[in-house]
Amino acid sequence: MTKQNDNETAMIASILAGDTRLYHDLIRPHERSVYMMALSFVKAFRNLSTFRAESKFSTWLKDAVSSEINSTCMNSRKVRFSATSNCSLPSVRSIEEFLPRLDLRA
Repeated sequence: MTKQNDNETAMIASILAGDTRLYHDLIRPHERSVYMMALSFVKAFRNLSTFRAESKFSTWLKDAVSSEINSTCMNSRKVRFSATSNCSLPSVRSIEEFLPRLDLRA
């Protein structure tokens, strides 16, 4: 187990023991990427009419989510997203600041 995993495990134990204030510290490193993916799923839903069944739905969905994340990352002058990379938005200090940057119109 790595030091980060040990820290996370200790934080989770503390949260479950009642120190719920630590939950924000636990999720903070992940909130931008998770939020970005959630918004990408919303955009995929809005564009569901473009699914043509030429491939599996899972392939279309992964492409749609990756495309949206890549678009957002490119607009913020970051590297392209892949399953093994983490597109972060250092110029964004909070989720509320990120929301206007993602265009959810179909």
